[in-house]
Amino acid sequence: MTRAKRPPEFKKKVAIEALKEREPLNVIASKFDVHPVQVSKWKQELLQGASIIFSGASKEKRELKSHKEEIESARGHARDVLLSNLFNQNALLGQGAQLPKKGLVYFITSRF
Repeated sequence: MTRAKRPPEFKKKVAIEALKEREPLNVIASKFDVHPVQVSKWKQELLQGASIIFSGASKEKRELKSHKEEIESARGHARDVLLSNLFNQNALLGQGAQLPKKGLVYFITSRF
């Protein structure tokens, strides 16, 4: 026998019914054809989720994700500029140009 996978909307509906406390858990469980222990677990999950929502933690996570995306974008841009400059310097060197001793290539190799 396999476990039934209930959609989140169904779980929410059952948990809200349990929160109302108009009926005992076993009555709610039989009404929705689930085990009373499961009703109790979903009720607890809903309460825990509500405290997270009202604590503002989810907003902080969204802001953190946004900052991480900005950093990755800046890194990508810096990498593109660096590669472009290296390509341009190599092209100039190939044409016989003389670059200053402390040019971009020197700076990059001296830092790593």
